[in-house]
Amino acid sequence: MTTSPPVNTDEVSHVTQSRPDRLPRRLGAPALTLIFVAFSAPLGIMAGYQQLVIAFGNGIGAPLASIVAGVLLLLFEVGCIAMSKHMKSPGAFYCYIAEGMGKPAGLAGAFLALIAYITITVGGYPYMGLITVNLMDQLFGSSPIPWQYWGLIVLGIVTVLNILRIDLSMRVLGTIVVIETTVVAIWQAVVFVKGGSEGYSASSFTWNTFTSGSVGLAILFSLASLIGLESTAVFREETRNPEKTVPRATYAAITFMSVFYGTGIWAYIIAVGPSNAHDDARNNPVGSFFDSVQNYMGGFFSTMVSVLLVTSIVAAINSTQSAAARYFYTLGRDRVLSPRLARVHPRLGSPYIAVLTTAAICLVIYLLVVTLSSDVVAAYGALAGFGTICVLPLLLGTSLSVIIFFRRNPGHVGIWKSWISPVLAFIGIAATMALAVKHMDTMVGSKTGGYVADALLVLIIVVGVVVALRYKIRHPEVYRRIGRQDLDLEDDPR
Repeated sequence: MTTSPPVNTDEVSHVTQSRPDRLPRRLGAPALTLIFVAFSAPLGIMAGYQQLVIAFGNGIGAPLASIVAGVLLLLFEVGCIAMSKHMKSPGAFYCYIAEGMGKPAGLAGAFLALIAYITITVGGYPYMGLITVNLMDQLFGSSPIPWQYWGLIVLGIVTVLNILRIDLSMRVLGTIVVIETTVVAIWQAVVFVKGGSEGYSASSFTWNTFTSGSVGLAILFSLASLIGLESTAVFREETRNPEKTVPRATYAAITFMSVFYGTGIWAYIIAVGPSNAHDDARNNPVGSFFDSVQNYMGGFFSTMVSVLLVTSIVAAINSTQSAAARYFYTLGRDRVLSPRLARVHPRLGSPYIAVLTTAAICLVIYLLVVTLSSDVVAAYGALAGFGTICVLPLLLGTSLSVIIFFRRNPGHVGIWKSWISPVLAFIGIAATMALAVKHMDTMVGSKTGGYVADALLVLIIVVGVVVALRYKIRHPEVYRRIGRQDLDLEDDPR
């Protein structure tokens, strides 16, 4: 097999931008970085999720777990970015899998990503409704409507934002992200200046502390908090000068988020005290964080953080739902799904059919959750957990594809980018994936749910492979397009 030299994607964009199934390039590096950050919901992570790393992982060694997770993802991206320069049409991770492992594996990866982002999105709506009701109770004594309706309202808001020009919706998203990260950074700074009830402690950064408890679970949860990794690849087509913009945004976002979470969880440990951190994180993860904000910054900032938690989740849902819509759009362009999904709004430049399709699916699943679930907290936890798990085989397949690609096409890049970094990333992600399967019940909330999640994971992969093979036999022209590697056909979507 041979590979083409590096492709100038700006030239490709200039030639094809007039096509009705092409998205305009409106995003720069700052906007792409903000999409990644918003995807991860930094305040939402700090207000409860990171405490899981302490409670079920390696205790007060959790800050280093966040840094290790960041390093692992940086190693992963080194190979991906190197490979992208030698692909005809790089895009989301499933394109890399299709190029390296073959189109059946690539389509399985696409289905995994699509299911992941939809389930994470739907899981966010009940959570959004519940925290909004809590905020209304805090501010006004009671909520004017039940939590179920708040979820529907946010679904409508997010759908409108998804349909708008992406640079306009990014102004809203960016404002939310900047404010929430600034407030959390201020809280961190105040904790570091004042110290905690047990003073300052650097014990989180010793080897013995880091290796205490379950280091693997700590890294698994830390990786899950950086789940927005693919967003810089998903939105590549809408990025100006992607050859430079995507690497800059990706490296910047991973570095910032892993350090931000690492320092944030260290600040939490200092604030509650190292001797209390494990029990507080396990028994009162959200409340202990807000108590520390109240103690260090007062009631006004505590209320502000409560408000920003709601907007943070809105921004995160906006990012995940938008990513799902982009996958529908891409699969429409590949003709794997209806080509109508690839239609781009002539004025707004958004994949509006894909956006509306995603919203409709999310609405149906959300209504089923609201109607049928007797424990909505368990339901949104299971949805978010399963969505996170679906991303791991996607990362694993991508890292393996990078290794295979450069073994088939040696000499394009040095050994660090083509072998050492991808292999280290593959080993780390494979170990994390094995832990996720082992602790599936923890990720989705029950043993029965764990068995169901395992079965669904296998089913999604099998369906992707079978559908691809069916296209290979019956519709080879569609099979040829899987992975965005045959986009020169002039069959516009109707």
